[in-house]
Amino acid sequence: MHLTTSIKEQIVVFIADESSEYRSFMRESFKKAGINAKIHSFTSEEKLMNALGQASAFPDIIFLTFNLEYETAVTCLRRIRLRKKLSTVPVIVFSPCTYLKDIEEAFNNGAGLFIPKPLFIKESTKILQKIFHLKWRRDLLKPNRHEFVLTSNPVDADKLSLSSS
Repeated sequence: MHLTTSIKEQIVVFIADESSEYRSFMRESFKKAGINAKIHSFTSEEKLMNALGQASAFPDIIFLTFNLEYETAVTCLRRIRLRKKLSTVPVIVFSPCTYLKDIEEAFNNGAGLFIPKPLFIKESTKILQKIFHLKWRRDLLKPNRHEFVLTSNPVDADKLSLSSS
C-alpha cells in the first residue's frame, strides 16, 4: 500500500474491542464514511496479538480500545511496537477515559492518534474521514503532539491536548 492511499482502495483494518456492539458499530461507521475496508475484529489483546503473528493476516491500520479484557492498550502497543514488521502499521487508541496520563502513555508508546470513544461514536463518519485523508499512514506514524487527540470539537481537543514538555 502506498503512502497516498485513497479511501477508495481496500484497506485491512484490525479492531480490538471487547464489546460486540462496538465492533459492529465500527463496521457500520466505515461503510457510512465510504471507506473500503476489510475489517477483522478481536475481543481481546491476546487474540489480536495471535492474529498479528500470522503471516496471512497483516493490517494496514489497528484500532485498539484502551480497556481490553486482558491488558491495557499501552501494554498491547508496546508488544506491537516490539515487532519490527509492525513498525509501519499505524495504531489508533480509542477510550471512554480521557485521563491526560493515559493519553500521554498512548503517545509515548507509539499510538498515532487518541480518540475519546463517546465522541467517536457521535461523530464517527467525520472522524474516520479525517483519519483516512490522502497521507493518512505517514501522518499517523509521526503524530503531532498537539493534534494527537482527535475530536470533532476543537474545544474538546484543546482540553485533552498534550503539552510540548
